[in-house]
Amino acid sequence: MSGIKSILISAILLSIAFIALFTIVLDFSRFFGLYSFYSLYPSYIINRINVILTAALVWLAGKDSLSRADNSLMKLVFALMCIAEAFFLFAKK
Repeated sequence: MSGIKSILISAILLSIAFIALFTIVLDFSRFFGLYSFYSLYPSYIINRINVILTAALVWLAGKDSLSRADNSLMKLVFALMCIAEAFFLFAKK
């Protein structure tokens, strides 16, 4: 794996972890009645970003995945997940 690719993968993983932590805080803030700050609760939009970043991580893995068939199947699954998340996002409006 090249140096730039490993840095990019690390950055994506850190972004996914940060966004996941942020959405956990947002979800738990609803227990304490703090969601009245938001005119549009942002958690469902932010969760979609995590799915897109995960799909980018799968596409970036390329030759470094376990096997060629595994990589192809994961690319297909994550592409379908991104399409499904887009439909969920647009259905909310």
